[in-house]
Amino acid sequence: MDELGLLPLSAMLLAVLIVVPALTRSRAAEPKRAPRQVTRWNRYSIDPARLSAVDLDAAVLRGDSDELTWTVLAGSVDALPLAIGRDSRAPEVRIERSLAFIGRQLRLRIGGVPWLKLRPSGDGGFPELLALDTPAPGGAPEVAALELVGDLREREYEIRAADRLVASVSWQHDERGASAQRGLYTLEIVRSVEQRPFAALVLALEACAMLDGHPALARSADTANTANTANTAVAAQATPGTA
Repeated sequence: MDELGLLPLSAMLLAVLIVVPALTRSRAAEPKRAPRQVTRWNRYSIDPARLSAVDLDAAVLRGDSDELTWTVLAGSVDALPLAIGRDSRAPEVRIERSLAFIGRQLRLRIGGVPWLKLRPSGDGGFPELLALDTPAPGGAPEVAALELVGDLREREYEIRAADRLVASVSWQHDERGASAQRGLYTLEIVRSVEQRPFAALVLALEACAMLDGHPALARSADTANTANTANTAVAAQATPGTA
């Protein structure tokens, strides 16, 4: 091959030697993006003490958005009915005494529509859930499909609908258990279901426990972290269904 034929080949090799290292340096300089955190659950903080009195500046239920950040608008556990929500003109949740003549019963309304009745156990355990002869509010499951599993007194339980895990209540908090020491506990609801019915049900269950004389008690950091560790282990073994 003569010298004239070698010139184009030499030029190509020189270009490759210049471009490849430049591209490598450019890619190396790009910052690594953290993997996006994807969760199937919405998390809410519950402050049960707020059910005892009206305080428009303190949320009884606080979520990541204002849409599901509720306060007690009227009433209290000791002075039913309880109106809960964001706007006193249209409470999203109403917990009231039932007109039943036999035993103590509470009725739960969502958006003004009656959903179910609760008959407190008397000892702080799960109340009996009773269906009404009216259509359920939008997004709310049939009462017969609901199952409560765990311990209401300890605020450690799950809500299942048609055998699928849709919500859980626990003392899962920050590493130091600061929230637990203030008496706050956590509600998690799977994102694929309507959130309001299950958030409302948890508040109604809290009202039943308080009426039975079993309020949620603030926990020490050690106790909260022990519960948190146990719940994490159980959650790792469970595979929630999608409702």
